[in-house]
Amino acid sequence: MKESTSLGDRSSERNATWIEQEGSIRLLAADGRTTQPSSIDVWKAVFKNLEVLGGYSVASPTQDLPDIRFEREPARPKISVSRVESGMLRAVVVLTSAEVVVPYTQGTDSVIMKDVWFPVRASDADELIQLISRHALDSSGLLGIKQLISLRLECRSSELLENDLFQERRPEENRNNNEVLATLYPYQHEGVYFLDERRKQGCGSLLADEMGLGKTLQIIVLLVRAQHEHQRPSLVVAPATLIENWRREIARFAPSLRVLAHVGKARAGVAQILQRFDVVLVSYETMMRDESMFSEVSWGIVALDEAQNIKNPTATRTLAAKRLRAATPIAITGTPVENRLHDLWSIVDYCLPNLLGTLAEFEANYSNSEESAQELSRIVAPIVIRRRVAEVAKDLPELIESYVPILASGRLTDEYESLRGSLTDGQSKGAAFALLGKLRMLCAHGADAAAETEPIADSTKGTVLSDLCDESFQQGKKVLIFASYLQTSDRLLDMLRRLHPTAFVESIDGRVAVAERQGIIDSFGAFDGPAALILNPRAAGVGLNITAASHVVHFDPEWNPAVTDQASRRAYRRGQTQRVIVQHLYYVGTVEELVVSRSQAKRKLAEAAASDFQDNVDVIDLLQALKLSPAIPAAQ
Repeated sequence: MKESTSLGDRSSERNATWIEQEGSIRLLAADGRTTQPSSIDVWKAVFKNLEVLGGYSVASPTQDLPDIRFEREPARPKISVSRVESGMLRAVVVLTSAEVVVPYTQGTDSVIMKDVWFPVRASDADELIQLISRHALDSSGLLGIKQLISLRLECRSSELLENDLFQERRPEENRNNNEVLATLYPYQHEGVYFLDERRKQGCGSLLADEMGLGKTLQIIVLLVRAQHEHQRPSLVVAPATLIENWRREIARFAPSLRVLAHVGKARAGVAQILQRFDVVLVSYETMMRDESMFSEVSWGIVALDEAQNIKNPTATRTLAAKRLRAATPIAITGTPVENRLHDLWSIVDYCLPNLLGTLAEFEANYSNSEESAQELSRIVAPIVIRRRVAEVAKDLPELIESYVPILASGRLTDEYESLRGSLTDGQSKGAAFALLGKLRMLCAHGADAAAETEPIADSTKGTVLSDLCDESFQQGKKVLIFASYLQTSDRLLDMLRRLHPTAFVESIDGRVAVAERQGIIDSFGAFDGPAALILNPRAAGVGLNITAASHVVHFDPEWNPAVTDQASRRAYRRGQTQRVIVQHLYYVGTVEELVVSRSQAKRKLAEAAASDFQDNVDVIDLLQALKLSPAIPAAQ
């Protein structure tokens, strides 16, 4: 017996042809009547040679409809999220194949998309409809940012279509307030809109743009907008070294805002004084000391600058920051993750508590891997805006980055080998780590750090640096030199002043008072002639704009590429008009070579999420570092 279904009377066979009508496949009988077969029947007629259907004798649909291609596999149902005029979001179920997307209607069991017929598993699509209804604000599928986040947590990434949802910009919303004395770049408009949209929905956010893209200005514009809507003061918490920079930037771009820098012995003693201002600036340390007073205030925006300062979930400053009463918590950092992925948990937990569950749940669900980084990037995307210089600052000049391998001198090799061989069997891991630090210092100083006998100019690396400076000075360029150790900085300062007596040569590190740093930078930029500025990448690698320099030299490599990249951005940022050359010096066959290779690998992992890795040294790094020998390449 031939296979059939229950469409009509099977006892009276009549001829019928397949037709396309109103976007579906139907049967047209000789008497003009049409019937609607199920998708299963159509599929069987195409792929199982079904010849009798509901009493009709039928050919294959491919014969009657040669312009339509029939697919075996069902169309994939997905949730499509888009903006609506109110600034909210709407989620609907659609059917997709390749680049084709059509709305799904409940009860539909097949669909034609661009002359291709697909069966539809209605049960799969209906499950997504129920998923939307569990998270939506109303029956139309309307979502806020928080609802979208909860929906994302329950969905697989393949189930969502969002169409660059978080990069869209509404021109009518992206206007400069008359009280902001600045012309914003388009990506800065987008950033302000992104942050403001979340503020209006009672949601925190993370501004994670790379260094040099103007995060401070975007926050200032947001502060102005927020101040027009409520009278609550906003709070900016920043490292002590950046408080003056914030005060100057607000005075420059938004002079209408009343600003209080809560610093020093003369700072306010009661909460009522804080509430008289539009914006209060405070360092992390002072915020912790005066927490009882700051906790009395109901703040509007609380922005944490250099928010990697709260990466440790159990640190006192992290806990104090999270206890502040903020209507809109905002984290600002170009390096959302400096160590392991769980650092991202701490910052995101400040912006939107419980988004990633408890710390224990987070660590159980996510490993410190590229796959976990990609999954986390998807989950946190609704509250994170992250742009890279290469993506948005198309008008910036060229950046040329290179690594300069250097062979150690015979004397340095001998001292390195002697020091490396001082570790005896049975010594603790702590002793091995201490030795690793000494080896790094030896490479940086050019002689045993304890002896302090060899002038750095006599080291091979010192000679290379001197030659690089000679070339830059002859071309009229100014140079930034980053050195991690104070002793190295002092030796470089002496060397360059001796070799280039007519050049401007100064240094900035933790020993230079914060109030004096800008004056040195101004003098560096104004000097009419060759100039070099020696900086500590941690003390002077953030919050400074030094675009007068177009040549950056990292004298000794850092384990954490984020520290190095931040330092380079002092010169390669908005306002730079010259091509910037960044060079990394390292000794071959030493711990420095391992630091360079590890930092490059960490950058690849960082690109998988809004993150940058990592400052710590694990046991594998330690063992590899202690096996390296500068004597091996020298012998070859």
